[in-house]
Amino acid sequence: MDLLALDVEYAHFQRADGSLLIKPAEVCVVDQHGQAVYRSFCHPGVKLSNGFKFRGGVQEADWLEAPPLQVVAADVRKCIAGKVLVGHGLNKDLAALRLSHPKRLQRDTITYPPFRGPGGQAKRLRELAVELLQREIQSGRHDAGEDAIAAMDLYLKYIHNAPEYMGYQDMVSHYLQQYLQPHQTATANGFRAVVDKR
Repeated sequence: MDLLALDVEYAHFQRADGSLLIKPAEVCVVDQHGQAVYRSFCHPGVKLSNGFKFRGGVQEADWLEAPPLQVVAADVRKCIAGKVLVGHGLNKDLAALRLSHPKRLQRDTITYPPFRGPGGQAKRLRELAVELLQREIQSGRHDAGEDAIAAMDLYLKYIHNAPEYMGYQDMVSHYLQQYLQPHQTATANGFRAVVDKR
């Protein structure tokens, strides 16, 4: 199964009327080994000269000369096509990129019971990383690569091989792999699998 994890980081702006605008400004996609397969800043499409004030998040120096959101989103769409996609708050990140991805291929860690607090309340990724991975993240600015890796590691460690949290297709793949493993081992050791044709 091809697994990828997505994370999006945002730039925060204030309009002239005082309302806030949050736009994607950094995107990273990593594989299950934590290697980045796509990473880019993206221009949020906001001009500070048009009455907007920068209020935080990904710094202007990082995204000012970056490609526009449409270009980055198109790259991400190609990258994730047909892949199982992991993320923490995946719906939000996909919506920010104006992308859709088949529900059967989405694995949003924010929805799984082991990652929720009392009363089913969602926990922050930073909190989960400390509790379950013994890892400090987001100690400085948020980093899309670091967060994508944390989401992937949480999924692989606690969800990927836990049948009670699998969708139907994952469960079929899981048990099929368990069934085939002894036969593959026997073949690798020089034994030939015998098929009963009765």
